[in-house]
Amino acid sequence: MQFLFFGNTSYSSASQREHAFARTLAERGYLVAFVEGMPSLASRVRSRLRRVIATESVDEHPQRKKHPVQNLTVHVPPTVPSFFRSSWVPGLDAWLFRRWFRKQFRNQNWNDTIVMVMFPYWWYGFVDKSLCPAKMFIYDICDALEMPSRNSIALRRMRMAEKKLMRDVALVTYSAFEMRTEIAKDSPSNKLLCLPNAISVFFADSMRRSSTPNRLPTIGYVGFLDPRWADRELLVRMAASFPAYRIVLRSSMDKSFSR
Repeated sequence: MQFLFFGNTSYSSASQREHAFARTLAERGYLVAFVEGMPSLASRVRSRLRRVIATESVDEHPQRKKHPVQNLTVHVPPTVPSFFRSSWVPGLDAWLFRRWFRKQFRNQNWNDTIVMVMFPYWWYGFVDKSLCPAKMFIYDICDALEMPSRNSIALRRMRMAEKKLMRDVALVTYSAFEMRTEIAKDSPSNKLLCLPNAISVFFADSMRRSSTPNRLPTIGYVGFLDPRWADRELLVRMAASFPAYRIVLRSSMDKSFSR
């Protein structure tokens, strides 16, 4: 059995849900191909500017040009002119991608492949069953579409793509139990499975091995600290409310979070 992931980000970005799925399957012996989010000239320029003006920490996007995971291959699509999600020329972007994809996966055994889509925008003309006639399609929902959309154009396209994607998948997975009612309403014919976010056993074991003994009770947090979804004021109040506790954060941080 082989797995093909259509990701939301690059594999070298801060580790997220999609990366954990891909790594775990590869570590269990499956062949995994991870297709990164489509890069663009505009996004590359923006990324460089953000680093120059220091709105994000140096460690937010660690560069892992060579990953140590066997059975996992990372595929970088061709660079397109403008932003992937709100492109000025989505038709051209899709044509460039489909031409690249056919060459990249011309020897793929589709009868033995499961496709997992982490980002619905791929179904906005880029990918369909004619391009990759896989054995099974899975759509993983980790958040509301508004989060990765950035603007109204991207959100409109994302919603259109998600409707098409829902018709092609056999299974919809999601990250929180509270999402089930809404997903079931939008996708009544699909099987649903909740896969909550969690810390892997391997990560927990490594933390135990590396931690130093401490007699103080500890409150811990693992995850990316960004003002869009992490409550800075709550962390400050918690520290003030529990002076006898040690508070440990294991995280990379957007620098705007510390302001």
